[in-house]
Amino acid sequence: GSAGAYVVTLHSPFDASLPPTKVEVEETLPACCIGAGACAAAYAKPATDDDAQAAAVLWPCLVEKACAASGLFAAGGQGYEGLNGGDPAKALQALTGVAPSVFRLAGEAPAAVDA
Repeated sequence: GSAGAYVVTLHSPFDASLPPTKVEVEETLPACCIGAGACAAAYAKPATDDDAQAAAVLWPCLVEKACAASGLFAAGGQGYEGLNGGDPAKALQALTGVAPSVFRLAGEAPAAVDA
């Protein structure tokens, strides 16, 4: 791959019989302007720790970008729109290749857990 590019291995979150897909993504992220010339990541945001000099944690953004580019989540095509807000369980399955288990917390209404 090229400098500033990463290869992300994804598994189909809907069909475990499919082989893993390798997707190369660059570290640039889609951005949107938020006013006064400032821009921010348009989708998943890079995480930072309390140290202002620390590098941003990019892996969640890069995995989201790979999922959008792969088309594994989009019935109608590729792109961020195909992710449709995302399902954390399907995202974990795409990363690990293992179907997730869902556990209900005592006292939690199903709508609060499944939302």
